[in-house]
Amino acid sequence: SFITSPAGSIGRKFFIFVMLVFAIESVIILMTPRRGDFPLIAVAAVMIAASFMSVRNIPFAICALTPVFARHLGPLPSPRIQALVKGDPPISRGFWLATQLVIVVIALMFARATGVLSRTIGSAGSPKGALDFLDRNGLKGNVLADFGWGNYILWHAAPGTRVFIDSRYDLGYPPKVVSDFLEFDAGRPAGAETLLNYPHDYVLIQSNSAAKELMKSQADWILIYSDPVGMLYARRGSAATRIPGVPVTANPPPADFP
Repeated sequence: SFITSPAGSIGRKFFIFVMLVFAIESVIILMTPRRGDFPLIAVAAVMIAASFMSVRNIPFAICALTPVFARHLGPLPSPRIQALVKGDPPISRGFWLATQLVIVVIALMFARATGVLSRTIGSAGSPKGALDFLDRNGLKGNVLADFGWGNYILWHAAPGTRVFIDSRYDLGYPPKVVSDFLEFDAGRPAGAETLLNYPHDYVLIQSNSAAKELMKSQADWILIYSDPVGMLYARRGSAATRIPGVPVTANPPPADFP
């Protein structure tokens, strides 16, 4: 998301670009009100609101807003814009090729930055090491994991391992669960209640998580595995805490697969 993405990251740049598109199109619509637009504007408004709830809704918001935007280009008072809409004068082939080239260059820049053109699958930042530790030792159970790792854990460790929350939070989880997770994830004192009130077997957080200090203060939880990516805890007295060599400290897992 925009808030959690580092400054200068591709995620933050993309979000800023999308917000500019929303703002420009909204201003143009307000400048040129037209009859019969209410249904389209209502749908667009709902999808724009939804895009603030989840990044995956941004493409739907763009698709919903574009028809309204197109209807309002013609009535703009600028003679130049009206001429472009009407195709008068016709766009030269050289100008058309230049705009297509710019679009291709921008697309390639985004593809390179996001790894789309890579022959490998980026796995940097994934809890592979912690899951391998669980698998090697035959450990299964309920995991209170970092929000961004929920789907990864489900894919690699289900059905024996279940997560407290994942990216479907707005579809499949009660607001109370979401709120309790946020308290824990932020490392607030109320996060201790999240540990106490649910049947977690393990806790898996990022090594730089705000919840790190909270976990250190919990006498009922023991660190059993850590690497530069994640830290895995188990309940005091559980079989996992009696594994020889715990807490295990490992090197970071490979950044790419394969």
